[in-house]
Amino acid sequence: MDSPTACSLLASAERQLLLRTLLEGDGPETVPELARAVAETPRTEFERPEPARIALQHVHLPTLADHGVVEHDDGLVAPTPEAHALGELLDAAAAFDRSWADDAVDRQPGFGRS
Repeated sequence: MDSPTACSLLASAERQLLLRTLLEGDGPETVPELARAVAETPRTEFERPEPARIALQHVHLPTLADHGVVEHDDGLVAPTPEAHALGELLDAAAAFDRSWADDAVDRQPGFGRS
């Protein structure tokens, strides 16, 4: 996988959380379990599991499966070796203590932190 594709896949907070949950788990996860994990995390746009489940099934899981990052079969989702490589990039990105948005605000005249 090339770096622009990897960065594109990790641009979504939901996909980051999905990947982290799968890599830290003991085995395949069900879609409802993953939806609960997404809904329980304040970094995502979802407050309830059902909307998260719909987005996972129709957007995020197909995107990750199309790039060989997850296998999704019979209601179970499992990481592939490609997921582990992408997880290393996610770990490297986590080393940055500030978000890109914070950095962009700091660079704008009149918007820096005091």
